[in-house]
Amino acid sequence: MKLSYKIAFLHVMIILIILDFTSCKSEVSEPVSDIEAQYFEDYIEPDYKWGFINRSGRPTIEAIYDDVRDARSNLIAANYKGKWGYIDQNGKTKIEHRYKQVLDFSENRSFVQDFNHNWKLINQSGDSIKSMRYSSFKPFQDGYSIVQFANRYGTIDLNGDERLQLVYSKLKYLYGGIFIARSNEKYGLINTSGLMILPFEYDAIYPSKVDNIRIKKNGLYSYYNTKTKNLSPFQYDKNYDFDGEVALVKVDDNFMTIDRNLKVVHQFEFSFMEPIDNGLIKYKTQSALYGIVDYSGNEISEPKFELLNRYRSGLIVYSNNNLFGYLDEAGQIILPPILPLIWDFNEDLARVMAINGIGFINKQGKLVIEDRFFEVRDFFNDIARYQSMR
Repeated sequence: MKLSYKIAFLHVMIILIILDFTSCKSEVSEPVSDIEAQYFEDYIEPDYKWGFINRSGRPTIEAIYDDVRDARSNLIAANYKGKWGYIDQNGKTKIEHRYKQVLDFSENRSFVQDFNHNWKLINQSGDSIKSMRYSSFKPFQDGYSIVQFANRYGTIDLNGDERLQLVYSKLKYLYGGIFIARSNEKYGLINTSGLMILPFEYDAIYPSKVDNIRIKKNGLYSYYNTKTKNLSPFQYDKNYDFDGEVALVKVDDNFMTIDRNLKVVHQFEFSFMEPIDNGLIKYKTQSALYGIVDYSGNEISEPKFELLNRYRSGLIVYSNNNLFGYLDEAGQIILPPILPLIWDFNEDLARVMAINGIGFINKQGKLVIEDRFFEVRDFFNDIARYQSMR
């Protein structure tokens, strides 16, 4: 009987040793490379850490990170103790913090770099899709990412396969499968297969979200319609994107608005004008003050502002006497110029610098998140990153 107890005890001990060994083995981390070890010899933990607040101003993700990015995606890039990984919008780690660099997710893909300087394409589970030989990457748009190597640009698809060869000196996605490309110092338009839409003979082609895009050649500007394939005459000294059915152009130092048939809608007498969105244009007088008109020439606000930005969420930043406030689309003052620094609206809230720090106001000009933050950024998906002393 005593012998059976000893044998049973020995069996239990063996099992415990095996379990202990197994658990220890699971805790063994990946080997640290010499490059990574050298990198962290110089690592100094920052005094100020990053986290996230909700729209009530309360911390929703604790400020424990060396750095974070805006919450534009369901996975957020976050740096914890010198290493990048990804967290979700509740602060849960979804992809381990082990990278030297990471980019934001776009179309469920991202690019990460290890401490040996190797890049790879990953999915939202953190699985490697393909190793990357490129040196820089742009976010995916319509299934394509612009990549760079040795000052040449091309594209890859969501599987990491090369689609446009790296033969262009500049490359920018327009929309609808069209790219602005530069070759031999001239610009043209190509499609996703590299077939030419417009030849490489232009001095500049400007990104736009509308079908009439601006093109420059020999110092003059034109419009090219990506739907009708029509290229208008190069007759403008300056032109701007269409805002609905009208656009602002400049001919012989005279500003005017035109319709989509290039017919003049209204002529102006101002020496400086610039669109500020929402169907409105800012102008500057000889006294260096700004006013606002619409595309038909109707005055929205008389010239009385030292600075005007562009409309965002229906409101525009202005300043007088080096202090800032907001106007609405009717030119009415929503917030008088009383603050030393303010930002554009985003998700119906705007950052403002007040007495105690940075806070947020709503579109009625009311302070809805107390001005207590040392550093805080705009809201995305109802959370904003902020910085706090640890």
